[in-house]
Amino acid sequence: NNQDSFMDFVLPRAGIKLRQAFGRLIRSEEEVGAMFILDGRITKKSYGKILLKGFPKELPVFKGSLESCCDELRKFLV
Repeated sequence: NNQDSFMDFVLPRAGIKLRQAFGRLIRSEEEVGAMFILDGRITKKSYGKILLKGFPKELPVFKGSLESCCDELRKFLV
């Protein structure tokens, strides 16, 4: 059928699962949380950018080494 099974089936389902996981992270206005996606493809590949578009625009995205991400997390939690 000339369809791309990754873009038409796998990617939308992955996006739903990511948004569901994020939604479970914070359930009330009093809660805070952080989500780490340790796969560099989320910022390097076109399909990663598509996945990120499913999150709120005001959501900060920090890219860096694991150590620098942990430093940012410490700042966030203080």
